[in-house]
Amino acid sequence: ADVDGIFTHILRTIIESERGERDQRHWIVFDGDVDPEWAENLNSVLDDNKMLTIPNGERLALTPNIRIIFETPTLKYATQAMAARLRLPRHTGDR
Repeated sequence: ADVDGIFTHILRTIIESERGERDQRHWIVFDGDVDPEWAENLNSVLDDNKMLTIPNGERLALTPNIRIIFETPTLKYATQAMAARLRLPRHTGDR
């Protein structure tokens, strides 16, 4: 049997809305360096399709109440495809 990873589990929980998750806004935060290995799999989530395809071929569509944030000190390891799909605010320090 396939076991969901953390992101897939969270996404599936919101989509299935067993406890009313669809009635709330959800922010999924990736905190740390962007790893090209997993980031490449998120391209379809970040583009207009907003669809995650997991290894078993199942497809999970993001619902309008889900937002994804990447908090990272650098995009050094992000692919060009991923960087093109992101909105990039820049923090230059405390003022």
